[in-house]
Amino acid sequence: CDEKAHRYIEESELVDFMFRPFVMEQPTTFVHVSMVADLSRILATALVEYRPGFFIGVPGYETTKDVKAKKDELIEFIYQAALYHDFGKINMPTIIGNSYRRINDHEYGIIKIHPVLSARILDSNPVLKPYSDVAQGHHKWYNGKGYPYSFNNRQSPYFSIICLVTMCDCMDAATENISRNYHSTKTFERLMREYDDAAAAQYHQALLKFLNTHPE
Repeated sequence: CDEKAHRYIEESELVDFMFRPFVMEQPTTFVHVSMVADLSRILATALVEYRPGFFIGVPGYETTKDVKAKKDELIEFIYQAALYHDFGKINMPTIIGNSYRRINDHEYGIIKIHPVLSARILDSNPVLKPYSDVAQGHHKWYNGKGYPYSFNNRQSPYFSIICLVTMCDCMDAATENISRNYHSTKTFERLMREYDDAAAAQYHQALLKFLNTHPE
């Protein structure tokens, strides 16, 4: 959107305007972000109930009392951040996501640009800008590795939310069967075993422990 137009568009209108071409050009990605948003909301709701300290440090949430008192706003923020995290894929050729063959290095390079493009879209509007770190960091691991290399997820005040959305993003991407035809769909049980194997480097250990101790 043109930055000048933002002055005359309400937030709900802006989001609707952005999602229309997104749904048309990337319908499978829209299903994916919707699933990630739902998973993130479910996990965030449970964490607020049982482990509110996980979110201490997020802007506006300095204590567990803050988390409990403003839980609805926090959960909604996490849901929206997950919903917007792949906006940059609007610029990605649809054929890549729907390929039935293994993608090549050039195509993978195109995919790796989408977190930066997502952040650029969100940064263009002050209402959406707070979601930018999650979009830019959802392919960065707990240990700081991943892409984009220029973004330090561990320095972000939204680090805990980035870790949560990253886990839910990987959960849906690995188990979905409506796109990403270039890889084999995994069962949830296999995914959980892989989570445990990759715990120290890739995923927030507090999240893994929480999932393992709350099977529901």
